[in-house]
Amino acid sequence: MLRKVLVFALWCALAVSLSAGASRLPKWKGSGGTRILLFNGGRPWQGDNLAGILVNQKCRVRSVNSKYLDGFGGATIKDHVNDKVEPTPLDGITPAMKNLSPYKLVVFHLIPQNLLDQMLTPERIAALRAYVENGGNVVFFLNAPGDAADLLPVELGGSESVDAPLTAKCPQGDLFKCFPETLPVLAYYRQATPTPDAEVLSYITT
Repeated sequence: MLRKVLVFALWCALAVSLSAGASRLPKWKGSGGTRILLFNGGRPWQGDNLAGILVNQKCRVRSVNSKYLDGFGGATIKDHVNDKVEPTPLDGITPAMKNLSPYKLVVFHLIPQNLLDQMLTPERIAALRAYVENGGNVVFFLNAPGDAADLLPVELGGSESVDAPLTAKCPQGDLFKCFPETLPVLAYYRQATPTPDAEVLSYITT
């Protein structure tokens, strides 16, 4: 009887632990067919805004914003400017990257270079590499970790500021149906030289 009680107690402790881990993973947004895992730095509402755009494009999005980025979001996560205490960020990265197979696309957006390099440990880079080799797709907006060079179809160069309104047409293909037809280029963009086996899908136009 004592053994059964101990086993039951251990099972309960494990269930509580798993439940606590699940609570650190944001819920799905939207009900579309294309599943996207979005790691978005900046203020939490910036990640929610991008998630909303993708949801409007008939996607289902798991939005891991700065609140869940374990300190790698690069911006305050206070609810109000006058708040005196900075909330402790949750770790949504670890549970989100345990299983990448449900996602058609994994996106890293608005995370500063130095924090992205720290966030994407060798183990996480290996998980992304395995995901891509099994047919997954990864998008890095502006910044990409140095250790992920073999995942990228381009060699990244310096940044250029935008002096006039610029846009880029959304590439063709099922993968990009979740993005608007015309993509605005905001404050600045990153130079990129395609590798020999890369295919140019889109480019900046005036």
